[in-house]
Amino acid sequence: YWRQSLAIFTFCLALFLSIGYYNYSIDSENTQRRSYQLKTKKGTLYATNSWGSCLGQALDYIEKHIPKDSQIEMYPEGPFLNFITDRKANGLFNSLIPPRVEAFGEEFIINKLSSNQPDYIFINNNTTIEYGKIYFGVDYAEKVMAYIREEYFLAKKIEQDFDAFSIMIYKRKNNDKK
Repeated sequence: YWRQSLAIFTFCLALFLSIGYYNYSIDSENTQRRSYQLKTKKGTLYATNSWGSCLGQALDYIEKHIPKDSQIEMYPEGPFLNFITDRKANGLFNSLIPPRVEAFGEEFIINKLSSNQPDYIFINNNTTIEYGKIYFGVDYAEKVMAYIREEYFLAKKIEQDFDAFSIMIYKRKNNDKK
């Protein structure tokens, strides 16, 4: 009986160790792929090179050009930008992914943005293909993007190679801050 128990125990231990090693290998590969280290006041972020480089440039732009009391938003997603930079969000929409745009409706979103305009809006080209629509302002939220282009001007475009992560920074046209 004890030999059978020992065999089962040994098998389970070997299985556990091999699964742990496999997961460690995957995590190690992910860390190597995400080789860009973005050091912030709140800690270090690890990202792919194109994401990390763009975010680093965006953080640098925010630090140099956007006053601390400014409100910023990043769409389709990006509330971490507010946290990392200690800049306020307007509190209405921390994400404009396809299901949220469909749930709220573009007219509602535009009305709320009109009544409480953030000073800066960052648009990134992070895909939302998992929701069936790829790009904010191109495949969905076209009216919202048209509103942003009407009320804001393109202050900076941060991009890497073709088809890589990019960020467009829009500044409110009637913004008297810096």
